Amino acid sequence: MSQSPFSARRIRFVPEAEARENVRRRFTKPRAMVAVEEQADFDSRPLSASWPETVDELYVVRVPASLPANLQKDLDLWLAAADHAESAQPVAIRFDSGTIRWRAGRAVLQAADDVIESLLSGLIDFAYYESELRRLEYGLLPYEKSAIADVELAYRIRQVSQTEWPRLCQTMENLSRMRFAFAAIEPYLSSASRALDREARRVAMRLAVRSELAARLESFSDRLEACEDLYEGAVDRVADFRSYRRGELLEVIIIVLLAMELIAMILSLTRLIHS
Repeated sequence: MSQSPFSARRIRFVPEAEARENVRRRFTKPRAMVAVEEQADFDSRPLSASWPETVDELYVVRVPASLPANLQKDLDLWLAAADHAESAQPVAIRFDSGTIRWRAGRAVLQAADDVIESLLSGLIDFAYYESELRRLEYGLLPYEKSAIADVELAYRIRQVSQTEWPRLCQTMENLSRMRFAFAAIEPYLSSASRALDREARRVAMRLAVRSELAARLESFSDRLEACEDLYEGAVDRVADFRSYRRGELLEVIIIVLLAMELIAMILSLTRLIHS
């Protein structure tokens, strides 16, 4: 297209320390992050979706009220879900003031100039917290995979497996960090931030409902809890086993010392008798 009717913006979610200018929004949970806005060229946009989907940016395209069929098809292809079983389909919400179509990392806005900024504010807020949830979902996958193989290890504590014990402890620590991060973002996904204006809050909540975030929050919490239960139990049983072995070793040492003392007494009595 020589002259695109679209205008595009790229919103990057970066640590606050890396932000220099064009800061659109600041976040404190689960860590200090900012949304940095950059102008973008729609014709150089990313084309097909990939998996896993991006968790650190939102590519926003604003479109006019009406579009030729070929351009609409172009947008539909751009918004299409990635070719993966876990990739969610795009969602759309309509207001009196405009329309938002969204999927992970990408969005299309169709609205008047006087409301576009408010809609974008709500979209950015939702996209950030949704991407943080996705980051946690992706992060949990390898632990779930390991958990299946670790069931026997967690319930059959044997000395021969002691090389695996540090990994079990580290896994439990990492899962605890996930739980804290999840607890930090869950309120913002259940109810939009009070820092937003009324229209932006409405956008964020409508997007949360349409993308079925409530079900995802419950599912993630249940999956995380299952892993926590397995590894917490494993760590506790390892600690009990170590305590038992230390107690057993202490008993052996005491018995050896008593035996040595008895031998010394016998030798002393023998010397006395022979003297």
